[in-house]
Amino acid sequence: MKKIQGTLIACLLTIAILTSMPLAPARGIQSQDQKYIKAIDGKLLEQPITVEAFVKQLSKANKKPTRENDKRLIVASPNEREANQEASTLSIVSSPDRDPWVNITKPQNGTDFPYNNQTGCTVTIEWNTSASAGIERFTIDWTVGEERNEIQVIENGSVRMATHTYTYHRANHTIRLTVVDGHGETDSDTVFIRDSSFTTIVVIRSPSDGATLSGSNTIKVYASVCEYEEVDGFNEIIGYHAVDDLYLYVDGGQVKHWTNVNGERSYDWDTTTYSDGEHTIAAKAESSTGGTDTDSITVTVDNTAPQVSQFDYQKFVQTHVDVAVDAYDGGSYVENVTVYIAEDKSLKNGTSPNSKGYEGTLSLDNLDSKLGEGIWTLALYVEDGLGNSDTEYTDLVVDVSPPEVRQF
Repeated sequence: MKKIQGTLIACLLTIAILTSMPLAPARGIQSQDQKYIKAIDGKLLEQPITVEAFVKQLSKANKKPTRENDKRLIVASPNEREANQEASTLSIVSSPDRDPWVNITKPQNGTDFPYNNQTGCTVTIEWNTSASAGIERFTIDWTVGEERNEIQVIENGSVRMATHTYTYHRANHTIRLTVVDGHGETDSDTVFIRDSSFTTIVVIRSPSDGATLSGSNTIKVYASVCEYEEVDGFNEIIGYHAVDDLYLYVDGGQVKHWTNVNGERSYDWDTTTYSDGEHTIAAKAESSTGGTDTDSITVTVDNTAPQVSQFDYQKFVQTHVDVAVDAYDGGSYVENVTVYIAEDKSLKNGTSPNSKGYEGTLSLDNLDSKLGEGIWTLALYVEDGLGNSDTEYTDLVVDVSPPEVRQF
């Protein structure tokens, strides 16, 4: 009689633990001060339970912990508990309060099956089950939002363990597995499946497409794997992850390679090593989860100053000089045209045409009073919108004295 009572007590304890047991702490949480029960009477629990929680369950049932008839409670160390959480998929193989009963063992609730730009994703579910009247069939259906699909009958399966594989198409959903016994009685278990999509994104943030550049410039590239899922018919971003590889190219040639990138990267590009004209900057990001993405822009390199086609003036002057200038810039625009005396830069006159070319006359006055007689240096300075500049020089003679008569 005692042996029967002991067996019933062990079964009741198993029921209480399985039906109200909290989830075990997540892996990585330190719990060195507590001990855990991992098996009752030689039967492994699906999740270890703390001794404290076990005693509380007994208290609720007005029971006292006992070891009648050599029933053993095996206490797990923290390391054993973590190992069981990692590897064990076992369940108690009897559930007296439910007949029939079924328990989905894989996948775990909330498992994420990434979509990864495929047409669909296959999921294999595994379960434990029991029925005293024998199992007639299994059925499966799943819910997406408020809609439930038609129930499908699973023909394959066994009494103790069964598996089934199905395909879904881009949606979070809840699987419901039902067992039907020989009397038509049923039991069901459910598990929630997340469907995240991963998309690789790469964007050249600077320079802008169509920009004109000179000298040294910084190229900025952003790359990430965007994780999102469909919520109420819209894609909602739920996370960002690193791409495996990020490549940067100029005119098809690789100039930089980064790995494990989730964010922005910069590259200093010296345009003086490239010819003037159009060039293509391209970036490619690759990820094992999100696939490949590319971005490209076209820029114009201009490291040449405006071209001066006219620099005319009267070489011999007294107080005033007119300088005729014709300048043109093919890359950007003429920003500055200035004439001045190199020995006294306060004598200057300039203009900012801000156009592709400039054609006009610039004058300098009061040369006699500010410079006096002599040979001076007349300079013409031209600059484009990118800072490319050039200066041309020539001699200017200021003569205010009458000719000297040396012989009469």
